[in-house]
Amino acid sequence: LAQHKLGLLYTMGLDVGKDFQAAAEWMRRAAEQDHAESQAVLATMYFKGQGVEQDEAKAAEWMQAAAENGVPDAMHNLGGFFFNGIGVQQDVREAAQWFGKAAEAGHREAQEMLISIQKGAKPAAEAPPMGVAALGIGADVNGGLNGGHGGVDK
Repeated sequence: LAQHKLGLLYTMGLDVGKDFQAAAEWMRRAAEQDHAESQAVLATMYFKGQGVEQDEAKAAEWMQAAAENGVPDAMHNLGGFFFNGIGVQQDVREAAQWFGKAAEAGHREAQEMLISIQKGAKPAAEAPPMGVAALGIGADVNGGLNGGHGGVDK
């Protein structure tokens, strides 16, 4: 989708100036057209407050849309949102379901989180969020959303 690609160009500053607000607008347009990777990137932008006001609830909404559209990294990250109560009511069972879906799609970190939950892992109030790819949601735009799905750097 051209809108998604233009949004990525703005996040990286390639052929255009780096502009997270413009990137968020182009990602939003593509996401609203049900483009799964754009939904995942927009979720990341809301989570990190890049180009938009930080909003964990909107991050969770867009991450769920991407997960429901079959993006394994989004399934994993949504599992982490539910596990840690980020933008949603904390729900370890729902987290396990999303980790399970991502694991079935071959997502290694989700497989590890699912095993941890089965062994009784619980969210720790003092620890950094678990299961949200170190909130490596989009470690960087070149590496993608933990696997080539176009994340954004901070």
